[in-house]
This record gives sequence, C-alpha cells and structure tokens, in this order.
Amino acid sequence: MPSVEILRPVLAVHLQTLPNQAETFARKPSLDDIVDRAHELLLAAVGTRLAAHVPQRT
Repeated sequence: MPSVEILRPVLAVHLQTLPNQAETFARKPSLDDIVDRAHELLLAAVGTRLAAHVPQRT
C-alpha cells in the first residue's frame, strides 16, 4: 500500500479542483418556478395556435 507522502501531490491536485461552497450551493430555480414558467409557455403556444385558426371578421 502506498504511503500518504507518495499520494500527497496527487491529492493536492484533486483538492484544488473541488468547487467552493458558493459554486456548490449556487442559487438554482425551484421546481415551482420551472413549472410556472412551463405553464406560461404552454398557454402562450396554445393561444398562438388558436388565434391563427380564428376566422377574421370583416
């Protein structure tokens, strides 16, 4: 089994690339935000398609 001293340079390289706390726990949209936005997009898309099929009044 290799000693810790032999592995220390390898461990140091890997530890330097770990994300910091701010990167790890960055703000992400909540599931509710994602669902709300998807609902808005769906309603807009359906409304656009329905409006395209409505006959024009003269």
